[in-house]
Amino acid sequence: MNQPITPEEEIFDDLHSGVTALHELVKDQPAGILSPRAVESLRRLENSVSTARSRLARWRQLIKDNATVAAKKTDLAVRHHPWGFALGSLVLGLVVGMLISGGNRKED
Repeated sequence: MNQPITPEEEIFDDLHSGVTALHELVKDQPAGILSPRAVESLRRLENSVSTARSRLARWRQLIKDNATVAAKKTDLAVRHHPWGFALGSLVLGLVVGMLISGGNRKED
């Protein structure tokens, strides 16, 4: 089963395609038309795209791991104190409801 492509992956694919097209264009030019500095800049650009892709994958995994840990801790806390969370939710709902309806009251 194929995983859907994320917007970040689409961006990196577009960048990679652009760098590849630029590289092909440069490769087709007569020898010596580009300065050594331009060739070095092109090489760094190619490396930057691959480095950014690997960093994005690492950050995505880190965020996923942190979210999983937070969800497990929340689940554990709710399981250990269900009545406290139920009461807290009820109070919060009442307060928000009063704040919302309080502004819509008509004075007779």
